[in-house]
Amino acid sequence: MENSIGKIINCDTKAELDFSLAPVDFHVEQSFELNIEPCLASALPVVSFHGGGSKTLSTVLIFDRDADDSVDVQKVQSFIHSLGKVSIETKSIPLSLFKMGEFTFKGYLGRIATTFGRFSATGQARQLRLEINMIAAEEDENGQK
Repeated sequence: MENSIGKIINCDTKAELDFSLAPVDFHVEQSFELNIEPCLASALPVVSFHGGGSKTLSTVLIFDRDADDSVDVQKVQSFIHSLGKVSIETKSIPLSLFKMGEFTFKGYLGRIATTFGRFSATGQARQLRLEINMIAAEEDENGQK
């Protein structure tokens, strides 16, 4: 696409999907668990902290043929489908990379919802709305995947 402001990359095949319409926002979340328990013979409670909650990225991307003539709704749908396809060799779905400006998020597709909108006279969708949820890939002690 000519006006690309971001992209999603299939890290296995190196295929890329550019998007030209900025999402309204993207939300990154990580959960932590904090337990406070009373302790006998002490005025202060015992506090235990457990990290390890997976980071998730949630966003909505819109691909609109009326806003960008280079958008091919069928190709977008096919690319997104490939991110959820299990490989026979790895027994896993491919690792994906979401990039927009300075922000990057590497992980696996956790959920996707597709909504088709505005149709041509021949019944072809002119707009595709993707609600994406990605789960961060775990990294080793060197920060490598």
